Amino acid sequence: MSRPHQVTVPLIVILLLASCATPPLTFDDARATARVAGCWPGNGQTPLPITITPLGGFIATPDMIMPTPTLLPTSTAYPRCTPGPEQPTLAPYPTAFPTRVPFPTRAAFQSTESESAVTVLQVSETILKVDLAVHPSDNWPVVAAVAAPFTVNDDSQALVRVFDPGARRWHDATSMGSGPSSLARTRFRSVQIGVSGDGTIHAIWGVVTRPRLGLMAASSQDHGATWSAPAPIAANTYGVLDLAVTSDGQLAALAISEQDQQPLLIRRSIDGSWQPPEIIPVPAWYGSQGALAIVGDGALARVVVATTGGGLGSPDNTLFLVSRLLNGGNWQVERRQVPSPDKDDPSLLINLRAAVLRGERVLISFAMSGRSAGFAILATNGGQHWAAVETIFPSTGKVAPFAGGFGDPHSDRALMIRTCCSDATFVSAESTHTLAWGTPGRNNWQPAAFPFVSGATAAADTASAQAPGAQIGWLAWVENVHQVQLRAIDIAHLAGGRQ
Repeated sequence: MSRPHQVTVPLIVILLLASCATPPLTFDDARATARVAGCWPGNGQTPLPITITPLGGFIATPDMIMPTPTLLPTSTAYPRCTPGPEQPTLAPYPTAFPTRVPFPTRAAFQSTESESAVTVLQVSETILKVDLAVHPSDNWPVVAAVAAPFTVNDDSQALVRVFDPGARRWHDATSMGSGPSSLARTRFRSVQIGVSGDGTIHAIWGVVTRPRLGLMAASSQDHGATWSAPAPIAANTYGVLDLAVTSDGQLAALAISEQDQQPLLIRRSIDGSWQPPEIIPVPAWYGSQGALAIVGDGALARVVVATTGGGLGSPDNTLFLVSRLLNGGNWQVERRQVPSPDKDDPSLLINLRAAVLRGERVLISFAMSGRSAGFAILATNGGQHWAAVETIFPSTGKVAPFAGGFGDPHSDRALMIRTCCSDATFVSAESTHTLAWGTPGRNNWQPAAFPFVSGATAAADTASAQAPGAQIGWLAWVENVHQVQLRAIDIAHLAGGRQ
């Protein structure tokens, strides 16, 4: 019984001695000591001097433009008190702060590139489609998207947002059109954008309610700060499929005619006048998709078009390939069959995109519904010659990819970036981007030997854009249903499989 008492007694003594230690000074106690002794006790950091602003402490100057502050009292910066015996050594007064890292920490680099993905649009609605364009020489980007509401009682929006290279910032997004000139509540909601050499931004959207199933156009000459009044350019269409713009201001838009069930070419000449829509002499249906590009400028500019045939339940997967001089002439028509792997479960050709490569080459990429394969076909000499269809990504699943292409400015190689591997169009699902590279027309596509990290985690519709001869391209995609993200792509670095 004595052993517990031997342990308890010393413990009680220790607690009593600890209770006799001097408690630390509160700030109020330290301030009271400083006022009396003229110095700060303790070893803590001394308060910084402050400037006291009395009531009514500003007097207006005679011109009443800019107020001038009166002379204001400043608190005294007391030194530290001399420490007593057996007290800790005081920190130097005034308290030294850590040396700041020199700023900026690296040389300034003026560029429109983004080193990682940035969110350029974020809305509460579902973003169904995205388009992307760049200035043909300065390479600054413009992004457009279709945002669909949750209920049929709300209107969809055609949104456009522009990067201003002078101010080095993004202007606020603009919803194109209003009332009858805004997007109608149909499945044919679409928007396409382009930029001409003088910096004018062109937007085409539809369909609208007036005119019926109509397409509207507007332009901006101040980087999207203001827009011209919407102008109707076509009626009775199934939306705008693609838009291409030349450096000298010629425009070509692709649509599908409801009445004729054929593709339409809608042109705007250099003088700014829209021409009547022209029929492209190949069949189509309301679900046909397409892409177009323009190579060259002036009177020698050529338009290159790819559209799809077939229909729901049809095994006829025909790719129609047409071209001609932009300002008129006879259409040159070719076709390629891309049969469905399963005739009992036919697929449609979808998600067409066009990328202009060096040497007046155009790369058309597309996918097949219900298959994860990605395909491409090369047009040379402004669409006067077409190569065979090439498989870029083999099918390993059932989710059709969205893809965008880039051309290496230093060689004939090209990049293709596609989404993989879940469908994130309407719900957040695991989907990122993968990369393949090769020389179009030689059927030598191969996946990159390294993981390509775009920054996407739930990617859906994807678009690409590249100024002629530019080493840096742009990739935009719908992320997590409600966002549009954008990042720069170092094409020359990736085109040879290098990381």
